Amino acid sequence: MRLVPLCLILALTSIVNAASIVLPGTVSSSSYDILTLNNSIPQRSISYNIQTLAGDDVTLRLRYINLNSLNIPFGDTVTSSAFEISIGDSSIISIGDITNDLFRETSANISDLAIGDTLTLHFILGETSDAIGLYEPWLAITDSISPDGITDLTPYHVSGLTIGLSWSASGDDGLNGKAQVYELRYSEEQVGEDTLGWWNNATQASGLPDPGVPGSPDSCLVEGLRPNSPYYLAIVAYDELGNRSEISNIAACTTGVSQYCLYYDGDDYAKIPFNPVLNTDSAITLEAWYYLQSDFGGMHAAVIDKPAPNHESPFYQYNLVPVVPPDNIPDFYAQLAVNDIYHPFEIQTAGEVNSWVHIALTFDGYSKKLYMNGELIGEMSEEGEISNYNTDIRLGALGNMDSWFFKGYIDEIRLWAVARTQAEIVETMNHTLQGDEPGLVAYWNFDEGQGQVIHDLTASGVDGYLGDLSGIDPRDPTWIESTVPIDTTRVRANDRTDRLPSKVEIGQNYPNPFNSSTQISFKLPKADHVRLDIFDMLGRKVATLADGQYMAGEHRVSWTGVSDAGEHLASGVYFYKLKTENIDQTHKIMMLK
Repeated sequence: MRLVPLCLILALTSIVNAASIVLPGTVSSSSYDILTLNNSIPQRSISYNIQTLAGDDVTLRLRYINLNSLNIPFGDTVTSSAFEISIGDSSIISIGDITNDLFRETSANISDLAIGDTLTLHFILGETSDAIGLYEPWLAITDSISPDGITDLTPYHVSGLTIGLSWSASGDDGLNGKAQVYELRYSEEQVGEDTLGWWNNATQASGLPDPGVPGSPDSCLVEGLRPNSPYYLAIVAYDELGNRSEISNIAACTTGVSQYCLYYDGDDYAKIPFNPVLNTDSAITLEAWYYLQSDFGGMHAAVIDKPAPNHESPFYQYNLVPVVPPDNIPDFYAQLAVNDIYHPFEIQTAGEVNSWVHIALTFDGYSKKLYMNGELIGEMSEEGEISNYNTDIRLGALGNMDSWFFKGYIDEIRLWAVARTQAEIVETMNHTLQGDEPGLVAYWNFDEGQGQVIHDLTASGVDGYLGDLSGIDPRDPTWIESTVPIDTTRVRANDRTDRLPSKVEIGQNYPNPFNSSTQISFKLPKADHVRLDIFDMLGRKVATLADGQYMAGEHRVSWTGVSDAGEHLASGVYFYKLKTENIDQTHKIMMLK
């Protein structure tokens, strides 16, 4: 590995595709811009404290001038000058016949140096020469050695839509001693003899980490894959000058089931801790898929429930509850409190047991509607504001009633702050969503398949967890493969060509200034790769909020004032920069703590 003392580095930045790194020379421990040779001082030397440059392309460059040519206006006579530069007894540059031309330039290649820790150049004035000036002698060192190839790329996690990969960080024989950038590609096409051809046609992954210390563990997640499909993946490393390593070993695996749901055994529930976005004022749509088993032993089986405090009148803010009375004919019960008044839907012979059912409850400030499998099954006129309470949501249990539990499967719960129409409900009920649809404030699709956390796929980030506690406990429902009639090809609700902007639009973050979190929205006229970064006042990137392919339409991302390194940043002015294929826009953002 080549080591270069910091005191000699004039400019050293880790920029891929940079041309060279410049090291200034020193003369008797002092730095000079000009070396002068004349009859009094016909020779000088310049030394570079460099340990080893083996394998690099090294070029010496300098400008020179016949100094007497500067005195032509004063009547001086200019004769020819000459000089020579050597390393020991070996001449590397010989220049003669310098007259009155100003600032000529020359260079010489000094390749594959391995000379201990000092390179000494000797500058010698030619006999009977005028004085000469040698301007800014410097070495341009071009690193031509690539980082080491990665040989241990290994899948450590495979799910329906995601593959997790780990590997050992690549070392580099270049100037900085380690790789600077990773590039990972994947394809469903098997790698044949033409590995480079496969690489050039494969899909590039986003969200890769910066390389760690050589030999240390690195990892990433490749997301948005197709379920039940074979994938082949490889990675390369680049150094600070863009030299690329050999393509790594090929990691091969097959994605698994993409759709999961939660199974409730009649004594389980999940909890969504209170968040203000769970309360809407004048409009709401609440959607869910459920599968109630015929051996359900209770009567009320809550799919979703947000109760009033202490379960006092009107008892519930909103809920969706299948009911199986003694005659075993399933009914449906749905509640939405308006003006603190309790007016529930009670629909007979609604839905079936042992079958997936889609339910949707809407309110637009004037009318409540209940839809089952896309069909309107109940409507009630009621004008007013939705009653809002700062209470948690429970999935699979009704309020605090320990006897009213759900038995079966629950999937795809969506909460909107708008009253969706029947056509809009039908359009998306059999599709997963992107999570950034206008009006969608919380969305849990239960496709994690493992762990304790139920992730909200919207920018609201209202995550929940299984059971009564955030850790494992007896109330936890079970992750299980879902048979819900959902197409995993995600669609965006309300996407229409006539609603798309004519160009990329990015809005001012809201709120601004912000304290705990803020949202940044942008609209795309067509599918595009989007990168959204946060910078501080010094121009340093502190966080990346988006880096990947986005569909046409409106999108929202949130920022909580935390850097990519997990640091809670200080109050002050920051900037967010949106970059797509054709635009690059920056806006100011203010954080107050």
